[in-house]
Amino acid sequence: TNLKLPSLKKFKIEFPDEAEPNFEINVWLFKSHEEKNNSITELKNCHKIFSNLEEIQFVNYQTYRKLINEHFDNKKKLKSLIYWNMDLKTLSDFESLKNIKINEGKYLDLLTTGLDKILFEINKKKFKFLLNGHNKPEDKFPSDIKTLQFVYDSSSEKKQNTSLSVINHNLLKKFKNVLRNKIGLKIDEKTIYKKVDYNKPFKFLKNKENSKILENEFETIIFSECYGFLQNDTNYANDIIRKIDIYLNILNQQKGIKNIIFDFSKSEYYKDDSWEEFQFTFLIEFLYKILNKLPYLNIFLFHDKINDLENNQDSLDKFKIHLIYLYNILTRNDVLKNKVKFVSSDNEKLKQLCQHYLEKEIDHLVVIDDIIYNN
Repeated sequence: TNLKLPSLKKFKIEFPDEAEPNFEINVWLFKSHEEKNNSITELKNCHKIFSNLEEIQFVNYQTYRKLINEHFDNKKKLKSLIYWNMDLKTLSDFESLKNIKINEGKYLDLLTTGLDKILFEINKKKFKFLLNGHNKPEDKFPSDIKTLQFVYDSSSEKKQNTSLSVINHNLLKKFKNVLRNKIGLKIDEKTIYKKVDYNKPFKFLKNKENSKILENEFETIIFSECYGFLQNDTNYANDIIRKIDIYLNILNQQKGIKNIIFDFSKSEYYKDDSWEEFQFTFLIEFLYKILNKLPYLNIFLFHDKINDLENNQDSLDKFKIHLIYLYNILTRNDVLKNKVKFVSSDNEKLKQLCQHYLEKEIDHLVVIDDIIYNN
């Protein structure tokens, strides 16, 4: 072709937002994208046609990335592809190309789309162009990530190895003034410690990724889908003490923490499991130790059915009895009182719920003769 467009300096590709209809879905589903020109790099001698091209921009790039991850089989080739048939070698032929801008042009945009991995190749091959202003991976996570999520993942399914996590959208709605964006960093409890001996403290594991994560200064800690966290190593007194020590040490090193959130939703793995009394015994002990050491923290308990529960309607996970237990403890303990709160709850309704339970629902009372107490 004799086409020449030397005046073109920026080329922009915009995908629909994830919340918008995507009319290209069938194109990808039936592999039609392989038969059409999707990119300027599919034109012969494209680097001569756009000889002064300085920047390529992608808007809502995550929509494209999701499609190609789902419908493109050659995962190895993905590691060097920015866009369909737009690999790093082809891009290097554009002599004036300075930058490829993904979404807002931040390093976080590379992390959330998985393009940070391509920076290794850009740095290794010494390509002249940058990706969101970077030519190699950063040693630290972006400082504007202010939320850390602790999870306990018992799923046997192989998942994508990533330290990034999307915060529960229900939490985002309830904590608009606390959670700055929907992206946080994540640590799985299984990578934090291991049990060594019954009489010894849990061993804090050396983990490079966790160390990198904990270098960030977080404002909010979320124990996400915390059924697993409350269930693992919490059934025996000695384990409770050792587990709490591990987490207190982590929390104590974070000097900017303002809030801790316990999210009582369940992961897919635990969705059919019942809550147990020992989980909440551990939780109360943990809360008490946290506030003894870090009394300035705000602690929130979140259950997405709290409004139904406080109106005496039980949830599918049968949480009502545990809510009553927690409320009674929290309102009677001087350390926990006024420092630990159920999100979006009406304190008067919770009080009435507890009173109704004591007056109407208890039909057996067991008195245990405590010899030590009597003496």
